[in-house]
Amino acid sequence: MKQLSYEEIKALIVGASEIVPVEDGLAPAKCSSRQLEAFRAAAPWIVDNVKATTGVRLDFVTDSPTLAFGTAAGDKFELLVDGVLAKQFLGADARSFEIKGLEGEHRITLAFPSHMTPGVLSSVSVEDGARVSRPRYEKKLLFLGDSITQGWNARYDSQSFAYIVSRHLGAESLIQGVGGACFWPDTVPFREEVGFDPDAVVVAYGTNDWSLIPSFETFTENLAGVLLNVKTRFPASKLFVVTPIWRGDEDGSRPMGPWDRCRGAVLDAAKSMFLCVVDGYSLVPHDMFFMADALHPNDLGFAHYALGLIKEMEK
Repeated sequence: MKQLSYEEIKALIVGASEIVPVEDGLAPAKCSSRQLEAFRAAAPWIVDNVKATTGVRLDFVTDSPTLAFGTAAGDKFELLVDGVLAKQFLGADARSFEIKGLEGEHRITLAFPSHMTPGVLSSVSVEDGARVSRPRYEKKLLFLGDSITQGWNARYDSQSFAYIVSRHLGAESLIQGVGGACFWPDTVPFREEVGFDPDAVVVAYGTNDWSLIPSFETFTENLAGVLLNVKTRFPASKLFVVTPIWRGDEDGSRPMGPWDRCRGAVLDAAKSMFLCVVDGYSLVPHDMFFMADALHPNDLGFAHYALGLIKEMEK
């Protein structure tokens, strides 16, 4: 077996704003160091969710019949073969694992943990003489959002909506979903932090704002700031704003007012800037069968979300 060098591995990692060499391997990060500090300034308790390796994956094409992987951190890795989930590795089983018996050429994707301890990749080995190459991507996508974009409470991280959309569109993507995040203008990345010029940017916040932001005026100011930053920093990208999805506890009011007022403000702000609006209420059925809890879809709910979003994006 031949072990790939760290430089070879880095060239195959997708979905990272930064990749930092550490003592035991490579530590990719979905958000830049600057963004981390911006999130910390907005809400210190959110830092662990910012550090999670959401959307980071090792993605390559190879004809090696056997593949072996070693990790130094992370409790949930998922291996996909030609886009189909083959195995999930949890806890101690995630430290060292392999796949055997492959015939011919296949696309191999190793999804890092979207939650919990960030993943650190220590080794990748292929059989001697095997070919390894980076796939060709049809599109480039950037996802900005909260825990729903992070895929919170999905049983399989690689089956959350941003992953599904990325696979369907054949896209290289950066998935900056951060549990607990709100419309905070300073957390929007710059182009150099993304690493590419996205064909499309998907923005999906609002549900945490309703719970956490103290006034409607502050909310609308932050909302406008985020949309303006996205529009000015990615002027050549198609911009999609997803209004908040249905939640099972939307009755009642918060300091900023009723839930519909929050959702309506997102719609109005996006339309005023001539952005593409996706009605989040149409994406996930309004039934707890499709939800992991009152706020987050389960894997079936994420599939509905992804299919609806794909339909709107392909228009």
